[in-house]
Amino acid sequence: MNLNANDLQQLLSSDVLEILSPSELFRIFRLYPSITNFSSIQLKFRQKTKCIFKRISEFNSFLQDAWVLPTNILFLDRFFYLNNNSTKGIISKNILMLYGKARSGKSQICHQLPVELYKKFTKSSYNQEDKQDKTTIFIDTEGTFRPGRIKEIAKAQNLDGNQILNQIISVQAQNYVTFNLMLKKIKEILKSHSIKLLIIDSLTRVYRLEMAKDPSRTALVISNLAQNLKQIQKWADDFNLIVCLTSQVTSRFEESYFFDIIPVLATTLNRFVKNWILLGVNEEEIEFSSIKGLRYAHIVNSEIHQETIEKFIITPQGIHNFYG
Repeated sequence: MNLNANDLQQLLSSDVLEILSPSELFRIFRLYPSITNFSSIQLKFRQKTKCIFKRISEFNSFLQDAWVLPTNILFLDRFFYLNNNSTKGIISKNILMLYGKARSGKSQICHQLPVELYKKFTKSSYNQEDKQDKTTIFIDTEGTFRPGRIKEIAKAQNLDGNQILNQIISVQAQNYVTFNLMLKKIKEILKSHSIKLLIIDSLTRVYRLEMAKDPSRTALVISNLAQNLKQIQKWADDFNLIVCLTSQVTSRFEESYFFDIIPVLATTLNRFVKNWILLGVNEEEIEFSSIKGLRYAHIVNSEIHQETIEKFIITPQGIHNFYG
């Protein structure tokens, strides 16, 4: 029902606006955007509501062409899980950061993701064209990329490890200069191949080494990291990628719980990366200490879910879920 000018004037001069529900108020705002003489509380609600609906609209637009990579790793699949109608897995256009001490499982997950990507997009239709096209870029700054590990994980799932390796562009970039030169080539690779997954293991190592080599360049190095993270997010958006970064860590002694570490250059990372998972061994929990390969995943930062801790197991066949 529409209000004429007289009805609208009576409404504005009455106390009814003070008792309307938020949904009723929002309906009036949409039908009669010219209304201006609301109380301060109602005006604040109007502003907040506009922001909320704008954010929902932006998020829905973001999801329209996004795709989901099921990983079969329970804590990763839950991490981006939206609702009962959505597929569990990592959502494209996102940057995921894994950090933790040595042997915490970061590189193991990085090796498993290309296998899961192959299963989703290529397995049933692999041909000569697929052999020439690439789907994953793996930038290795620590010497951790192991083709044999890819084959091992693939074999456990009755997959052809060589086919998976054929679709990976792996690059060694173990110093600051080489790393930045490689990043300058990424856009051309993205244009010429069907890249869906970008892995950098580890992002922060080259920056840590560069700052240690010449502390006077610290501000410049941090600025470079910020610029590169901004560019990586743009690639994720423009090319509909999943980006998985790993980070070396540093201690934070003011905290006393078992994960007493933060990523190197955490302040800069936090400006651009909103999804953080801390991996590690919980030496304080002795109940499961006899289980070989048991690790803990601490959901530290998430745009969707609350902080939580889950368990997983590193096995020769890949990451397995732990239900104990």
